[in-house]
Amino acid sequence: GVEAHTAARMCLFLRREDDLPFLRYVLMRGRDEYPDCAELKLLHIALERFVFHNNIQAAELEKALKTQINKLPIDHQFVLYVVDRKASQQSAQESIGMGNVTSINIIEWKAGIERAQEAHQRAVHRIRDFWNKLRKKQYHGGATSPSEIRDILNL
Repeated sequence: GVEAHTAARMCLFLRREDDLPFLRYVLMRGRDEYPDCAELKLLHIALERFVFHNNIQAAELEKALKTQINKLPIDHQFVLYVVDRKASQQSAQESIGMGNVTSINIIEWKAGIERAQEAHQRAVHRIRDFWNKLRKKQYHGGATSPSEIRDILNL
């Protein structure tokens, strides 16, 4: 399985579109010879969905792999989750203005991202201020008492 997976990755690394039929052949042959290779299955799903744009085949492969999801290592489960999320986002982007995604949803999403960025910025500043105060306390007075630490934490 490793050989087929490596050969497919090398074809992808070269980034030549005329290698796509050979890449598909390598994947199919690898799947035939190593039917239990999870890495090859995940790569095949991702390529069918995002490179070959064969969503039906990718959905069938995902469905077959999801039946064995508890047997997969956690990193493979995460890759399968990411491919599924990316596919659902891609289909939502294609139907923008129709179905579930409207301009209001986009505005709400953008507002949520802005709130998250502001909260992240505040958290980073508080962490920085904490370490600055702690460094100043240690520089000017040696040990820091528990009450001073509580005061520092309540910036």
